Amino acid sequence: MTTLLIHYTVADPEVFRAEFDAFEATRRAHGATATRLLRAEGDPARFVVLIDFPGHDAAHAFETDPARAAALQRAGVAGGSDRVEYLTPA
Repeated sequence: MTTLLIHYTVADPEVFRAEFDAFEATRRAHGATATRLLRAEGDPARFVVLIDFPGHDAAHAFETDPARAAALQRAGVAGGSDRVEYLTPA
């Protein structure tokens, strides 16, 4: 299992949330088995997302999907703010 840990800073949290929810089918199509969206306390423009995939290849395919880049732009993610880490069980 591979979990993507993604940090975002967004222009409008409501727009981001709507786009995030609309992108669920694409996450599932890439094999996502669980998704958690968290917001930073005290800063409504900062989000952290945890997405579980069956393995690295599925996670990487999702991260590099051109549809994801387009969705991030529609969601108002600040340029360069999306930081992605690949995590595996310890």
